[in-house]
Amino acid sequence: CGWVDGGVACSYPLLPNEFSAHLRALHGVTGDEKTPMTCRWVGCNTPMTRGSVLRHVFETHLGINKCQCPECGLEFSRKDSMKKH
Repeated sequence: CGWVDGGVACSYPLLPNEFSAHLRALHGVTGDEKTPMTCRWVGCNTPMTRGSVLRHVFETHLGINKCQCPECGLEFSRKDSMKKH
């Protein structure tokens, strides 16, 4: 985890399926899907909603969830974008 609390980055090792519960329990990331917040990953301050935090961290900071076109090899951050391509 690279979430910053009190100026210190969390260094807790996590598996992707543990990340959501970790953010809630240790970093207080709560609220409904539309609750506005800011990504506090190291070096980031992107405004977003709570519902988009996981996708943002996985795609932007960890490089997880990339979809590759089986025809040409281009990478997309979202499956629906790849299908439109």
